[in-house]
Amino acid sequence: MKKTLNSLFTLVTAFALMLSQSSAAMALNSNPFEVEAYGIDTIAGYSAQVYSSKTLPNKVVEFTVKKPNGNSLNIPVESDDDGVAEFDLYDYHTKKAGTYTISANLEGGNPGKTNTFYVFPDEVSEVSSEIESSKLLGTANGVDKVYLTITLKDRHGNAIKGHEVEVVSSRSADKVQLISEEQFTDKNGEILYSVASSEEGISIYSFLDTTSNKVLDER
Repeated sequence: MKKTLNSLFTLVTAFALMLSQSSAAMALNSNPFEVEAYGIDTIAGYSAQVYSSKTLPNKVVEFTVKKPNGNSLNIPVESDDDGVAEFDLYDYHTKKAGTYTISANLEGGNPGKTNTFYVFPDEVSEVSSEIESSKLLGTANGVDKVYLTITLKDRHGNAIKGHEVEVVSSRSADKVQLISEEQFTDKNGEILYSVASSEEGISIYSFLDTTSNKVLDER
């Protein structure tokens, strides 16, 4: 009896396995041209890995990548023996931070579901970041204010949000005040300060990104 049960179990297992394999084959054959594309998040100026869902092997998969600025790339890649197509989206194409949308299809097929991946800004660049003042000279009456706009950018010009910036004067008599509602740079990478003084003379201001521990400029 035990031997009969073991044989029956083996038969059921084999049948279930055959059914599973048959169902997978039917699923693949029912819509062989439907392909989905995926991308892995990266940093601006670095390559991003893009790959397809499993499809027919050794077929050309056409990827469409849409950048945050609206420009699109069409990249054909042949799937491997396992039916997966993959490639590296070169750093030349990932300089713009933001959301990239991707889709894919086999030649002659309809594009599959659109997915996204994100390109984060690179680190703060002292060269690309900007500091602008509303005027060069202020009246030394403690009331007249000069407004300073600090804009943090990476080496590709992408705005860097969420960094804390400190403005330090060379003179203790100068009053430095944060004007922005938040103490961190906004979505445009900007933060606004005002400076005023009741003491005549020349002030030298240092601008420090305390989040990344970088001195932006002195002027």
